[in-house]
Amino acid sequence: MLIMIPHQYTINDHRMQEEGTRHEFFEKFKDEFDYRYKIGDKEPTMMNVISHGYLSSRIPYLDTFEEIIKYAKGHKDVWFARRGDIAARARQYYESA
Repeated sequence: MLIMIPHQYTINDHRMQEEGTRHEFFEKFKDEFDYRYKIGDKEPTMMNVISHGYLSSRIPYLDTFEEIIKYAKGHKDVWFARRGDIAARARQYYESA
């Protein structure tokens, strides 16, 4: 079984280097998260927050990712999963069908 996980460039720490500030990056995350959360009951959705150690581990960016995690954890029914967790859940779902 092959599980394909979509990749989106929207919330990717490379964007902090290419365009805008870290505060604008957080606002982009928040806008996308809020919309996905709003539709999540009817249309479950997945959101990638892509970070690279060589960028996000830098002191100015650490607090941005702490804000992202804090904001998302402030909402109920949000699952924080690694790609392997998602693949395991999908495998379980499709093998039981």
